[in-house]
Amino acid sequence: MSTNIHTDRIFTATSCLSEKELTDYCGGKLDGKNQHRLERHLTDCALCSAAVAAFAATPAAIADIPQVKNSVAAKAGKMAVGLGTGFVLAFAVVGLLVFGVFVKMIFWPDDNTPQENKVVAAVVDTPAKAIAGVPAQMPEEYFIKPGAAVHKTESPVASVSPVDTQAKKTVEVEPFEPIAAKEVSLVPGKTNDSKEAEDPLVQESYNAPVVYVRDLKITDFEKYYREKIEIKPLMTSGLSAKFDHHDQDYEDDSETVRTVPADKVLDDGLNYFNQGRYGKSISQFDMLLDHNPKDINAQFYVAICNVRLEMYSRALPLLDKVLASENNVFHQEAEWYKALALLGMKNRKENAKTLLKQIADRKGFYRKQALEKLKELE
Repeated sequence: MSTNIHTDRIFTATSCLSEKELTDYCGGKLDGKNQHRLERHLTDCALCSAAVAAFAATPAAIADIPQVKNSVAAKAGKMAVGLGTGFVLAFAVVGLLVFGVFVKMIFWPDDNTPQENKVVAAVVDTPAKAIAGVPAQMPEEYFIKPGAAVHKTESPVASVSPVDTQAKKTVEVEPFEPIAAKEVSLVPGKTNDSKEAEDPLVQESYNAPVVYVRDLKITDFEKYYREKIEIKPLMTSGLSAKFDHHDQDYEDDSETVRTVPADKVLDDGLNYFNQGRYGKSISQFDMLLDHNPKDINAQFYVAICNVRLEMYSRALPLLDKVLASENNVFHQEAEWYKALALLGMKNRKENAKTLLKQIADRKGFYRKQALEKLKELE
């Protein structure tokens, strides 16, 4: 008797969404006809609506599903040797139910849980898999300035002042040494040991200050990160995803508020980004965007994280905001990653080719990569 466990067979008698339909829908990979069909089903199925809501709230978790399924199937397969098929399937179902309870405990904590113990952002902390055209780690020539290590000052941050103590409880954070970011040349991709290319690239000058923090490019550091920001626990409405309306306010004036230096949140986000922990990185940059939605650095790095996680429909609006900004520091990178996002989406190949041709014609930093990608598409 075969010991392979095919958990998908459990759901063949139902009309609910398959795993592929669920991930494709959340990733924006469906065409108009299939997307309309799935949305019509979601209006009638509370179970599938809840699943879509969970995927939307935790985009990084999508990358973990194959690993979890394989792990459950492998363990169930070992136990199934010599046993009946019914027991094997029952064991697999129990495993899936346990996994569902685990997800509920992590992302929808009980309402009796103290507010200060609730997670700030429910994002899965796992490295994302590598995808075609996007390296697993950021190549040095994209952002890194050799020798541009972060220098910290000796004086600690002053104690945090309470914020509206009558309505909110404030929690002081541990002292954090403010980042003394090192200023660099306002020319992208230029290093001291770079060799002259046979076909010289057009060097575009930046129109805003640039520094490097954790060897990653940051613009307008003094403008965005020399203040403290308030961080509130994640609040949930407790309603079904089918009836949840985001225009309703469920915040409690008495909830605990943490006040932290903005540069510490930035530093944590960049650290997670360098480690490939894109879900964690997104949670940090989302805090900065809640404080200042126009933070171009947060917009850019959240977009790149979403590209790495293959959440292209989430990345495109942020990349468009970066490209529409008067600050041109990330324009070349944003164009390149927008082209990669378009390539990953269904029926957007021609748009991607048009953008790749524009990148190649401008002879900027990504000209070589654009030409190579165009050859692959021929």
